Amino acid sequence: MVLDFGPGERLKGAARDRGTLVGYFIQRHAHGERLRLTSFKVTTSRRRRQSAAWVGFQYSLIRSADDLPPTRYLGKGAAFCSFTPHTIAVWSMGPAYVEQPEVSRERFVEIAASNVLSTVQDVITEDSAQPWPATEAGLPMPETEIEHGVLHMWFGVRTQPEFELEPISIPSSGSADNTA
Repeated sequence: MVLDFGPGERLKGAARDRGTLVGYFIQRHAHGERLRLTSFKVTTSRRRRQSAAWVGFQYSLIRSADDLPPTRYLGKGAAFCSFTPHTIAVWSMGPAYVEQPEVSRERFVEIAASNVLSTVQDVITEDSAQPWPATEAGLPMPETEIEHGVLHMWFGVRTQPEFELEPISIPSSGSADNTA
């Protein structure tokens, strides 16, 4: 489960460790966390759903807790339907940006880049009807990080990415030179 920004944030390695989920859920329950679903859309096409082992979905919700005012979140996920019981294999969400003025410029660029990678992953996976990038462990999550003014983007684990893009130099805020 990837939770991007805010109380209970779960990113990178922690997001892949299912062994820590129960403890995480207990912690968030102690804060009275509530998720109110406001929209839901299955993204796997109708023609592929009949034979699909999994389906993708997108959603929006309102997340609230004693340490978080009601905040709109957007997300995506995947559910494996060929297993019993049906299993949510991917759940990723982050706040709608317009409601997060305290997010630093650097963090905003990381979140935006991650969303672009996530969308590309969705389009390729939907079009090919195969998880992309394909791995034995399942669908790797898109990851981003800015180090020393350079944006790094990859899928999977940073030290052994399944797929990695060329780094992009990020101009400083207010810079006249906006070329990469």
